[in-house]
Amino acid sequence: MLSIRSVFVVVSFVLGTFFHFKFGFENAWYFYLTAIFLVLTQLFLGNVWQAFAALKKGDTERVGKIINGTAFPKLLIKRNRAYYYFMKGMLHLQQKDVAAAKSNLLAANQLGLFRANDQALCLLNLAHIHYVENDFAQSKKYMEQAMAIPSDDLMIKEHLQKLEKSLKVD
Repeated sequence: MLSIRSVFVVVSFVLGTFFHFKFGFENAWYFYLTAIFLVLTQLFLGNVWQAFAALKKGDTERVGKIINGTAFPKLLIKRNRAYYYFMKGMLHLQQKDVAAAKSNLLAANQLGLFRANDQALCLLNLAHIHYVENDFAQSKKYMEQAMAIPSDDLMIKEHLQKLEKSLKVD
């Protein structure tokens, strides 16, 4: 996916090259520096927050395009990498790919999500995955961790209560 950042990288590099050959390096270095800065921000920050905004709106197709456009997720800074894995896990859950969702959500949980609601949602989904896999001990563990997080999302609280009732029955 071609982002606006990619266009700016190309434009900065082309302008730098033009100024370099026309006026010398002393008039072109800032274009080169801009291109390098934009490439580094793409590598270390990615488009994670753009994808997160799309996820909040429910546009999963766009989220998939943006997230799958991240070439080197291991280079992302810790916080962005956590949200990268969180969104990958949520996408896999929607596609009913439970194994991939579980591994991505575990990675997100291990890295630590910044917002309490996101952390609670991640733990709730992990608890649900383990419940579906009949691993009730792990499900209870993740459910208790999710309940310990001060979340103000009523849907998360409601789903946690449903899961708690289901675990008490089983």
